[in-house]
Amino acid sequence: LYDTASALSRVLDVEEVAKKIVAEAHRFLRAGEAALYLLDRRGERLDPIASAGATAGSISLGTALSGGE
Repeated sequence: LYDTASALSRVLDVEEVAKKIVAEAHRFLRAGEAALYLLDRRGERLDPIASAGATAGSISLGTALSGGE
């Protein structure tokens, strides 16, 4: 984790930081898929800003997720 934090401290681009966080979490947790979402400006939807293992789609708030999502 120290190495990850050190590497992130040198990156200023938010999207690049998000990609590095997701990639490290994906590797560390040995997950099949990982994604990081941001709430949109209207507060109605979660939009993926980075993913690993699969392409993530937007999630409308109030939407129930099925198992494995």
